[in-house]
This record gives sequence, structure tokens and C-alpha cells, in this order.
Amino acid sequence: MHRVVIFTALLLLASLGCKDFGDPLEPGDNPAAGEQFFDENVLPIFQNHCGLSGCHRTLPVAADLDLRDTQAFASLVNVRSSVFAQNGLLRVAPGVPDSSLLFLKVSEDNPPTGVRMPRVGPVLSTAQIETIRSWIALQQ
Repeated sequence: MHRVVIFTALLLLASLGCKDFGDPLEPGDNPAAGEQFFDENVLPIFQNHCGLSGCHRTLPVAADLDLRDTQAFASLVNVRSSVFAQNGLLRVAPGVPDSSLLFLKVSEDNPPTGVRMPRVGPVLSTAQIETIRSWIALQQ
């Protein structure tokens, strides 16, 4: 009986060792990963820099861009700017920071449209800009 239990256990372990569990999960493979990164890292940037004068965090929001905690993610990803629609850029083009209006507006002195953001207060730090770039790159 003891040999049967050991044999069965070895057979089970061997079959698990042969199972293909697929590739490791990449951040972009899990939409929730991008949202969690957003909540923990990007949203605090908006809270501290984009609502100082009430521009995007109090109603009515500037440029129809709502960066309040419960609205920000949905207002950015795969959404065309209602004010700058002629440029053809999405606010956040998933996986492509350099084609995302949000990234261009916070990282360039002369963005493709309008002015650098935030309009009030100092520009974002290099670390904050890189955080936004990383989050956009996570999107799929």
C-alpha cells in the first residue's frame, strides 16, 4: 500500500512538471495591473497637480477632462480630446506614450496642441513624467 501511495504521488508530480502553464504574466496582460498602477502611482500626481486651481478635478472640468478619482482612468484611456480632436491623438493611446496627448502635454514645453500642463504651479518632475510614461506603456 505504501508503494502505491508513493508511486501515485510521483506520477502526479511528474504530470504537473510536464504541464505547460504558459508564459509568465506580463503587466499588459492583466488590465487590472494597469489600473492598480494608476491608482497607486498616477492618480496621486493628478491629485496634487491637476486640481490646484480646480481645472480638472472640480466640475465643470477644463477641456472636458475629468481627473477626479472615480473618473480619471475612464476619461483618459482610448478617449479623444473633445477640445483638441483635430490633432487625432488619444488622451492615452494604450502602450504608446509618445502618441498619447496626456504624455505630450506634461512632458513637452511645446506640445502638439495647447500649452504644457499643469498650467498652474511647477511642471511635473522627471520622476512623475516617467511614472505617467510607464503607466501608459502598461496599457494594452
